[in-house]
Amino acid sequence: MNEPAAPSLSLHAAPDAAVVTLIIVAAIGAAVAIALIAPHNQMKGIARPSPLPMSTLPQQPVTQLAFARHQGDVNTVLLVGESGQREAIAHVAAGNLLDTLVLVPAYTLLLIALSLLIARASGPAAMTVFGAGLLLAIALAIVDLTENYGIATALGAAERGQVMTDAARRIMVAAAFTKWTLVALIGIGLGVASALHHRTWGRRVVAPLLLAVSVVTLARVARHGVTLLPVTHAGPAQPAALRLIPDAAR
Repeated sequence: MNEPAAPSLSLHAAPDAAVVTLIIVAAIGAAVAIALIAPHNQMKGIARPSPLPMSTLPQQPVTQLAFARHQGDVNTVLLVGESGQREAIAHVAAGNLLDTLVLVPAYTLLLIALSLLIARASGPAAMTVFGAGLLLAIALAIVDLTENYGIATALGAAERGQVMTDAARRIMVAAAFTKWTLVALIGIGLGVASALHHRTWGRRVVAPLLLAVSVVTLARVARHGVTLLPVTHAGPAQPAALRLIPDAAR
């Protein structure tokens, strides 16, 4: 007697209305989290004695902290040794906690639900599309949490009057680079999916907006990465005739 076959995984198990509702709830959760986090990440109300250290990045303290090139950048962002140090650390800690507990779960759920909705309209490639979206969403969440852990490490070291270890800083920066690269790539993917959508608003409004924002984000990350490349500084060139004269004869 043959045993009944195990039910295959179906992307259509949940009704479209349930998936759309999930997308709306997750989007609202992410938007509320961003609104709550923004004042902390911008350190509202704290007087800054010197400008933020990196001109190639958005002038947002927490973004600059995540991309810190050395301890000096950490000290500048967190106002180490200044009167506003304690308040600056408290702001960043509050924003980091909200990001970890609210924003990351909300946007992860949002991306998974969007991947499911897009996959349902992808025909034979549906499972591949959903799998790719799922992996990207999980990868983004992992690197974001890694970045948040690095920020928490920097805050703890500053509170104790210590320096952040170079290894911890490098991991934080690598996570930040990876996070924003993934954000841009996911945005491009969603933009392409919107451009192929049968609805006019998807092709004419959502697709161009997503593609424009994503390309700008990717270009900005790449531009900042280029500034970190080692540069060999050569001395000023000497005239050929002068180079031929032995040093002792000069």
